[in-house]
Amino acid sequence: MKMVTALLVLGLLAAGCATEQWSQSTRDIFVKECITDMQEEMEDDSQVGRHLREVGISAHDACRCQIENLEAEYSEVDFFQDLSSFEQQKFVEQGTNHCRRNLLESPLG
Repeated sequence: MKMVTALLVLGLLAAGCATEQWSQSTRDIFVKECITDMQEEMEDDSQVGRHLREVGISAHDACRCQIENLEAEYSEVDFFQDLSSFEQQKFVEQGTNHCRRNLLESPLG
C-alpha cells in the first residue's frame, strides 16, 4: 500500500503540484478525524465499505492518501485561511473520491 501512496504523490508532483508538508499537529488532527469517519464507513455495509475491506485497504491508508492530496494542492495556511469552510469540504470530498478511485483501481491494492 505504501507503494500506491508513493505513486500517487509522484503523480501529483509530476503534474506540477507544489507540495508543502503540513505541521504534525494539524496532520494528526486531520488523520484522526478521517480515520474515525473511514472506519465507520468501512464497518457500514455499503458497497464502498465492503470493497475497501475486500481489497485490504485500511482507513489509515485512505486517510494518508487524503492528507497527501491536500498537501500537494495547498499549504496549511492557504487551506485554512484562503478557503471557506464550504470550499474546504468540497476539496476534501474531491480528494476522498480521488483516493478511493486510485486505491481501489490500483493493481497493487
